[in-house]
Amino acid sequence: TSDVAELRFKLESVSGLVEWVQVDIMDNDFVPNTSVAVSDLKDIAHQSKVSVHLMVKQPQRYIDDCQAAGVTSVIFHYETTDDHQQVLDQITKAGMEAGIALSPETNVVVVQPFLKQLKSVVLLGVTPGFSGQRFIPETLDHIKELRKLAPDLFITVDGGITLENIAGISNAGANGFVVSNAIFKNNDVKKVIEELKKKVN
Repeated sequence: TSDVAELRFKLESVSGLVEWVQVDIMDNDFVPNTSVAVSDLKDIAHQSKVSVHLMVKQPQRYIDDCQAAGVTSVIFHYETTDDHQQVLDQITKAGMEAGIALSPETNVVVVQPFLKQLKSVVLLGVTPGFSGQRFIPETLDHIKELRKLAPDLFITVDGGITLENIAGISNAGANGFVVSNAIFKNNDVKKVIEELKKKVN
């Protein structure tokens, strides 16, 4: 969202119900959409750990702001830089956990050189940039392939997750699930989060 008030409302509505929240930062360059700024997070009270998903070109420009905002984890897109190691080092030196996100067309093997430094890999289940898209079925194959490559890795799937497909995504080997529409388009946020949790391993 590009609306700070909406972001505050969403964070407050899941407070105490989830361990982590993910906030997408978009620059209208890597993806055709914009969002709140990282600095906006400083003024929002919440109980969950915050992971910032940088859907931006030149992600290294945002790391200092993430640190200043008290972010726990920073995820950047593999496709947005040629200096993956530099960005990873910058995140970890700033005292935050580092993750890499992969767009649906990117082969999961690209993360292999960085596995020792990564806390997580985020696989996009949709084309990055807009909420509410349908889940791309081939994502299940990407999860299985990545799980073979890195048996102990924390694998998160982001996009297109619903009450109907979350069990299959979990069974394919995912550990984390970024869910937006299925939660916030429901009148009972607490109930739908509980239902989602029941369906995963």
